[in-house]
Formats: sequence, C-alpha cells, structure tokens
Amino acid sequence: MLDLFLSDKYKSEWPKIQTLAESDKEADFELLKKYTLEGYRLATAAFGLLRKAENDATVKDGDKTVHVKKGEQVFVNFVSPITHLSQPTQLISHRYQPVSTPPPSPIPRKSNSTAPTHPTSITATAHTPVSAAPSS
Repeated sequence: MLDLFLSDKYKSEWPKIQTLAESDKEADFELLKKYTLEGYRLATAAFGLLRKAENDATVKDGDKTVHVKKGEQVFVNFVSPITHLSQPTQLISHRYQPVSTPPPSPIPRKSNSTAPTHPTSITATAHTPVSAAPSS
C-alpha cells in the first residue's frame, strides 16, 4: 500500500495520511480507515478467492443470474467489481460510509436463497467466465 500512496499519482495524499496517522481524534482515525480501504481497493493484494458452495444458490452477477450448485467451486473476483464505481481509479477518501453490520456473503451458507445483488464477478467450476466488468 505504501507503494501506492508514494506513487506519482497519489503522493499528494501522503502528508494528509501522515497527519491522520499521528492524530488521536476519532474522526481522523475513521478517515484514515477510509484511506486504507481505498488503498486496498486500488492496490489489490489478492485478485479473488476460490470457494466451494455449501448450498445451491442463485447469484445476481451484474445483469446476469447465475445458478451455483452445492459443491461447485466458484471464483469470487475482487478486481472487476471496482470498475462499477464512479471514478474507479481515483482515490476518494469519503467513498465509504460506516457499516454497522458486514455485507452478506455472495455465497449463502445457511439456506437455499438468493444472494445479494451487489456487483460480483464469479467463475463457475469449469472456469467459464460468468460475467465481465462493463466496458467503458
């Protein structure tokens, strides 16, 4: 993440990040967390995860509906969803709002239900792409 914040494109933010890190104010800490989330989004440490579905599920993937069967392996793509944001390559520290509960898992674990509709790219067991990020 340091490479990102010290790069030519984002180095103008570094003095503010340092000031926030040295502050004891709760509001400054909250803003520092938002910078961290933006850093993780812009410099993704992992491109996704392979997971095995514990239940049958229907997943809304962009404008497509994907049916995942119990036991199928899916690839949850962490990179494609960032292209759905406005100004996806810009560091916008106020992009994130406080969340009181974590977002639901894209693969339901307890019941046969419909997964959330937030943008998620997945790939089915045979590694056939289910969706791609919208083109600009």
